Amino acid sequence: MGNVDSRSQFHAGNMIVQTDQPYYSPNDMVTGKIYLRINTMVDATHLELEVKGKEKGSWMDYEIERHNNPDGTIRHERKDIKRKSEKLIMHFKQPCFQFTGGLMPGDYTIPFQFHLPQGIPSSIIFSKKNVEKKPKAKVKYTIKVKLATRSHMTKEMHYKQVLIVRETPPNFEMMINQQSKHNITTWCCLNQGFSEI
Repeated sequence: MGNVDSRSQFHAGNMIVQTDQPYYSPNDMVTGKIYLRINTMVDATHLELEVKGKEKGSWMDYEIERHNNPDGTIRHERKDIKRKSEKLIMHFKQPCFQFTGGLMPGDYTIPFQFHLPQGIPSSIIFSKKNVEKKPKAKVKYTIKVKLATRSHMTKEMHYKQVLIVRETPPNFEMMINQQSKHNITTWCCLNQGFSEI
């Protein structure tokens, strides 16, 4: 497995998830591989695949609070508030491979695939701290794989990978034959001929 990402190193071995393409569009079939290097016998039952998409946003707002002073005057005080918004776009979790007799030491490559829903928003990260409301927005998709075991003594092997979703490219129509013809007038009613495209 070459140089190993420290997030993928566990006592029993290493685990990495890699998609076949750097990005996908809504309605695409996502394909990839789970790479396992097992150093010692693991009483594994299955590999669990979890895919999640979340939309998060935040911005600064304020409210004006009214206070009555002891002398009868009214004092107004500004209170800054951080507003937040969160929405779950998609989420599913399911076994993607079953093991019958555990895992012996060695290298394993396990393919996976799943279908992205139509109409999901594309991945985005936005932040503008130099304006009063300090808006932030994020749409993030992740793929997480977990090696489930029969024994709770074994530290769970898992790996999380960001999934980039891009907007579906528009379909440009080529060789369209269209014509347009309009009368040209001046002073609302004087005919000056016509224009044709």
